[in-house]
Amino acid sequence: WELMDQFLNALLFLLIGLALVLLDLAWRDWILLVIAVPLCLASRFISVSLPYMAFRRYRSYNKFSVRILTWGGLRGGLAMAMALALPSGVMMLPEHGVDLREVILVMTYAVVMFSIVVQGMTITPMITAAKKASGHY
Repeated sequence: WELMDQFLNALLFLLIGLALVLLDLAWRDWILLVIAVPLCLASRFISVSLPYMAFRRYRSYNKFSVRILTWGGLRGGLAMAMALALPSGVMMLPEHGVDLREVILVMTYAVVMFSIVVQGMTITPMITAAKKASGHY
């Protein structure tokens, strides 16, 4: 089953890459690519840290917990599949000539690629540091 899972994930990302080749990236799309990743990380940090602040009254946590959950919130194929499932040409901003499907697709692709490449490669050292800090290493 693991081999089938890896094969289907590879196929999914191949199809995603082919779908993105058809996109015509304008200058505003590059700005959205840069904005999408920090925006997603900031919203994840807020959604993780607020419950931690409330529960900190009742128990103690490793000081790396919020950072690990924020950085380790990997996104992937499901987010891209949902963005690709949006209908094209239905959600338009006529005054700007922008198809919102393409905007969502570009931003989702940026977050997914950053998540897989950067976060995926750097989460292990963060977990190792957390284990050392708590004395479980």
